[in-house]
Amino acid sequence: EAEYSVERNKASIPLLMQAGYKAQGWLGIINGAKHHIDFSQLPFDEAFNLLVREIEAVRSSLGANENDRTVAIPINNQITTTMSSTYFHYHNVQEWSADDVIEWLNREKLQM
Repeated sequence: EAEYSVERNKASIPLLMQAGYKAQGWLGIINGAKHHIDFSQLPFDEAFNLLVREIEAVRSSLGANENDRTVAIPINNQITTTMSSTYFHYHNVQEWSADDVIEWLNREKLQM
């Protein structure tokens, strides 16, 4: 995924999920200069908030429309994500129709 994001010139946010993990080889080179969010060391809520802020910073740097903002709302130690109406309604990808897939590919500027 990291290599693919570089090839496609897409932003990526490295997340460390396993304590003590050190990326080796090409993955270490790709992510070496990037700041990562360490879910293995931080309380989940704190790490998640950092991730949301980082996503918003990337979106802002890409000139994302204010109406396209994704908002995370913590509810009883759960996270519920709400999206504006300009976003595709995400439901279980196993339930996507062919039209859902095509719409997602078009929105992400991907080709089949």
